[in-house]
Amino acid sequence: FLSSLGFLGLAYVLQDTTYLWLCFFAAVVSVMNLMPLHPFDGGKVICGTFPTFPLILVPFLGYGVYLTYKSDPDMSYMYIALIIYVIWNVWKMKKDSKYKALFRLDKAMNMQIFAFYIAMIVLLIGLIVVLLETFGSTLWPNFQEMQIPNFLQGLF
Repeated sequence: FLSSLGFLGLAYVLQDTTYLWLCFFAAVVSVMNLMPLHPFDGGKVICGTFPTFPLILVPFLGYGVYLTYKSDPDMSYMYIALIIYVIWNVWKMKKDSKYKALFRLDKAMNMQIFAFYIAMIVLLIGLIVVLLETFGSTLWPNFQEMQIPNFLQGLF
């Protein structure tokens, strides 16, 4: 996260798109590393603090199956495989006690760690979205504007 902010500052000061691209890349790598699944670092944090949290991904992946089933069945099979992986991963985290030993803290401290973890993910995803919306064609030459689904357009 700090490297992303450092590269963003360098891109602003030096007016160089190379640092902008490095900022984007560092943010994407950080988000991938903080995914709440094993073997990523986020999986270790979640395993020690709130192991059932990844189950929140299942409805979103299920919606992905619904959206892609008729248009791209292969993609829907990928979503189904991800759902199975998430459920298996939660089962594995509940059984694995070595990460719970790392987080032998009281519940309040575990919740603070979990809240900080979620805040980091939200900030990094927000940074990625802002970078894509502001500098999309520079970072990703074939980038197209993000389309908000019709049912969510009233919220934005």
